[in-house]
Amino acid sequence: MFTIDDLKARAQAPKVVVGNADFTLMLDSNAVVEEVIIGLSAYFGEDNERQAIRLIVQGKEIGYLTRTGLYEFIELAERGIGDADNALLPGRPAYRLIELHCPFQGCESRMLVTSVDNLPACPVHAGVRMEISP
Repeated sequence: MFTIDDLKARAQAPKVVVGNADFTLMLDSNAVVEEVIIGLSAYFGEDNERQAIRLIVQGKEIGYLTRTGLYEFIELAERGIGDADNALLPGRPAYRLIELHCPFQGCESRMLVTSVDNLPACPVHAGVRMEISP
């Protein structure tokens, strides 16, 4: 079982990150790390160009989680031909990361959060709350 401290330990300084990091992942102390890992796997899996994501925990910028840094949290297993025959797929997990954007015209700030209970403010436009992206 992984903790938020494990995620924080894998975060890198911005100058180490290669590739784009368009999104910010904001977590609070109640985040379920296993669910966050599932969401990050889906996030990176949707686009091969995604190489990193900015990590903020309890309002403090930690660094950047990279695609390769996430591999430490995912169990990989080699399989032989036919090992997956007749396997039942569990379907899509109920957990997902929620994409937010700044409603201010022309602002390109985007974030990922695990809950919409308390939407954060835009880091560029103080006082402007982020909105859920369509």
